[in-house]
Amino acid sequence: MAQFSLAWESCNCAAVRFDWKHALRVLVVLAGGGILANAVVLPDVTARAVRAPAGLWWDWIGGLRPLGANLAWLQSQEAWGRGDAAQTAAFLRLAVELQPESLYFWSNGARLLALDLAAVADASGDSPDALRRAGMALLEQARTWHEDNPYYWVERAGLEWQALADGGLAAESYRRAALLPGAPYYAARLHALMLVRQGRLNEAHAWLCWLHPQLPAADPAAQADLVRKRIHGIEQQLELPAEQRYRQQDEL
Repeated sequence: MAQFSLAWESCNCAAVRFDWKHALRVLVVLAGGGILANAVVLPDVTARAVRAPAGLWWDWIGGLRPLGANLAWLQSQEAWGRGDAAQTAAFLRLAVELQPESLYFWSNGARLLALDLAAVADASGDSPDALRRAGMALLEQARTWHEDNPYYWVERAGLEWQALADGGLAAESYRRAALLPGAPYYAARLHALMLVRQGRLNEAHAWLCWLHPQLPAADPAAQADLVRKRIHGIEQQLELPAEQRYRQQDEL
């Protein structure tokens, strides 16, 4: 098998072997419809400056980037099923170039590389470390598009913990997720968990004491009671004196 790391760094559309025969008729029909729907209006100069070359090409034929991205994603799945890391990476690259605004392609593509393919890399002759680095590199590129999305940081934390076994990086990513608007409640709890697993009990205690008063008691997803129990558990581990233990405002 060709060296994966080289394929990932240098892959482009030409490297992707795709049998267009099965999709050609669909593409022709949709291209015509796309051209009419878009009135053959090209993106302005600013949009073109930041648009990936592959995405710009699809705009020329009628704004079919989502279709192209889905086709590339399906081909990446087929390559992944064969254990072909180089082809999987090539099709993933095409999918994210065509539709970079979709976190789905970035996050799931990173998992394919850093977790799934890395787990069987020894049997396929690829480097597990190279695959893990490639998965993380893919998510790092997604940051340009999704840095303000809390779910981007949740996905990143998951890979940092599972693929890199780096609790410090994962803790920081969960923290960043938790502080963004629309963050899921569990991001804040997982930040504390990562801190505890690293033995950073004082930091975890301070974080949870800050978090608990903000949690709506009536929302089951917030799990305010669970957070309160975790605070007590950490206090017992730290053997904190009564005056340093967490007390809710209504207890003061």
